Amino acid sequence: SSSSTSSSSTSSKRKRPGRPVLAVDCGASPGGWTKYLLSDCVDEVYAIDPGEMDPSLLGLGSNVHHLRMTAAKAIPKLKDALLCRDGGGNDGNDDDDGGGSKIALWVSDMCVHDIPAQVSTFLHAYDQNIFRPDAAFVLTIKCNVGHGRERFDKLAEEEGRRLEEAGAYRMQIVHLFSNRRGERTIIGFVK
Repeated sequence: SSSSTSSSSTSSKRKRPGRPVLAVDCGASPGGWTKYLLSDCVDEVYAIDPGEMDPSLLGLGSNVHHLRMTAAKAIPKLKDALLCRDGGGNDGNDDDDGGGSKIALWVSDMCVHDIPAQVSTFLHAYDQNIFRPDAAFVLTIKCNVGHGRERFDKLAEEEGRRLEEAGAYRMQIVHLFSNRRGERTIIGFVK
């Protein structure tokens, strides 16, 4: 996979005054979440995926920053990109209102077969101090073949506890209408 970062910013209209609202779409290809987020929720999306993004995303009039690599490689580059947006002045350790360029929303629908890996990736990003206070997250975890529903629900609950121990709150574990039988979505906020 390529390690380049590409941007599209045909027009950078902001949906709200002040600093832009930033999101991450981890496991972004082909771009369904990215397209939805840009339609009404956020101003810019950092789309992380080694795969191709749908070409229609380039003409949305908002910013899409495609980090065409795995999440493990993208997180340090994302942190650097956010620091550069602030002119290098925000080292990510300030205790103000979360000023500067920080992530307000993290969505992830990565295709990983190790259930804890999805949450571990998110927690690694969280440890980098790149989130605004009260940032939201939506993590879709996928069941390995062979687990029954009760076992998978228990595994999802265990991952929910890991998130709570790291500071997540107001969490829900749900089976969305759009989820496959072996998927659960964990929704919540981080401090």
